[in-house]
Amino acid sequence: MEKKKILYLITKSNWGGAQRYVYDLATNLPQEFEPVVALGGTGEKDAPEGLLATKLREKNIKVIFVKNFLRDISLIKEVLALSELTTILKAEKPDILHLNSSKAGGVGALAARRAGVRKIIFTVHGWAFNENRPFLVKYLLWIASWLTVLLVTKVIVLGERERNQTLKMPVVSASKILKIRIGVDNIAMLDRKSARISLGAIGSSLNNIWIGTIAEMHRNKGLEHLISAVGKIKTPVTLCIIGEGEEEERLRRQQVWFILELVKAANRRIKESRVLFAGFRPGAASYLSAFDVFVLPSIKEGLPYVILESGLAGLPVVATEVGGIPEVIKDGENGFLVPPGKPELLAEKLSEITENPELRKRLGKNFERHVRKEFSLTKMVEKTIELYR
Repeated sequence: MEKKKILYLITKSNWGGAQRYVYDLATNLPQEFEPVVALGGTGEKDAPEGLLATKLREKNIKVIFVKNFLRDISLIKEVLALSELTTILKAEKPDILHLNSSKAGGVGALAARRAGVRKIIFTVHGWAFNENRPFLVKYLLWIASWLTVLLVTKVIVLGERERNQTLKMPVVSASKILKIRIGVDNIAMLDRKSARISLGAIGSSLNNIWIGTIAEMHRNKGLEHLISAVGKIKTPVTLCIIGEGEEEERLRRQQVWFILELVKAANRRIKESRVLFAGFRPGAASYLSAFDVFVLPSIKEGLPYVILESGLAGLPVVATEVGGIPEVIKDGENGFLVPPGKPELLAEKLSEITENPELRKRLGKNFERHVRKEFSLTKMVEKTIELYR
């Protein structure tokens, strides 16, 4: 029997939630399907391929590099990318094109129509118009998102918020939208001491309460609000940020403010609290054992894998009420939710959870049960394969 070819398209190949989603689907397909992945580099001009490309090739999955895919919007580059993608699709002749990320969605859907691809699926990893941008930019992004939805044959949403926003778009029917939750599998984690030493713990910080996050250093992740919040709490803590990105230099400069806040606090010593920038770590989830509390202070999200992985690790979570996060975190039951961009409120919840070990234990256990029951990798793959068929 001839295999059905599925071509996955994603803008960037540095490792993140959307890249993890593509990898999990492409590597778990049954034999009746042949996966191919077309992707850009890590975002900048002439940037190399990222970790996603490496991991796919290790699984003997064909990878096609799209040289004109960049992070920033450029009319010339988008036209070139459209031409490049049209050529790729005509050559590959996929039975199904599965688009991921906003730029891949818009440019990819148009290229697919030009190339005659009949089945085009688009997964919404958080709508771009939800980002903190000027009104005109958000309006233009909304129009681009709406046109993408019109061009594709099916839309997968990861959460109820994105489903409702998509349903409000003109002439978009409910039958075109399918909600499929992302899923996660068990994680092999390091023991706590080894994880902390590897992440840079020294002296008293080895035994502190650890507040941690795993995130790309991008403005959408709200990491500056996390650093501000940790500077306001009284409990001596270590804040550990695993990840890299364009905002790293600015966030490192923010440490000066953090130290000044500690100087003002008469009830603790400067050396008792610190910020660790641990950099990019392949298999970052294996370091979750280092943390006592996981925090995600994002301004914009879809439904992030890292939240679910922290649940598998049995960690209590404090996160912002954006994207699909409120569908995972039930405030006060298995974690805490705060509004985005409010470091004072984030500090209040972090203070409450760091000062109360029984609360941390209860929230962590409740969250682990919830994730294992509701967010299965097997279910995600099975429902997506049903759509492919």
